[in-house]
Amino acid sequence: MSFFEFFLNLALTFVELYGLIGVSFLSAIEIVITPIPSEVILPLVGYIAFLKNDFIFLITAILLSTSSTLMGSFVLYYVGYVGRIYLLKYFLLSKKKLKKAEEWFEKYGYKTVFFCRFVPGLRSIISIPAGVVKMDLKKYSLYSFLGFLIWNSFLINFGYFLKENWSFIMSYSKLLDIIGIFVVFLAIIYFIIKIKK
Repeated sequence: MSFFEFFLNLALTFVELYGLIGVSFLSAIEIVITPIPSEVILPLVGYIAFLKNDFIFLITAILLSTSSTLMGSFVLYYVGYVGRIYLLKYFLLSKKKLKKAEEWFEKYGYKTVFFCRFVPGLRSIISIPAGVVKMDLKKYSLYSFLGFLIWNSFLINFGYFLKENWSFIMSYSKLLDIIGIFVVFLAIIYFIIKIKK
């Protein structure tokens, strides 16, 4: 049994028991705990909306999952915000280099945050460097919300319109496991290289 299959069973039970509250909770922790796959949670939610034949449930699930994911991303944002002190101290990151990173994020960071919300692994991790450079919280929230809204809407509607066939994604579960881990690994390496430079 792959991680996706294990988590699918757990998510299914949780959503069945707690409904939209369960959707909200899973969406919040999914962004904080990177290996938890939105690619499983959200199509499942769409399929449940189909079973309920409830369009209001579908729309509410999209809005709730998006808002909850944004709230969860704030946890990682503030991890980076507080962690900048340790970067300066332990990674020998000079204030001059940090200033350059802040200037780069001021110019390109909002687009980066937006597009990273569509990449498994990076959609969570990008919040940390955004916090490190103290990205403007209003802009961070806006671009993150828009990215999450598009991604969550796509996955939930994916499950809704494919109906009983939504779970074909499980055929690719092991591949998604590998891709997710690989992307996270590359992101960590990239960030370390940037720090050293």
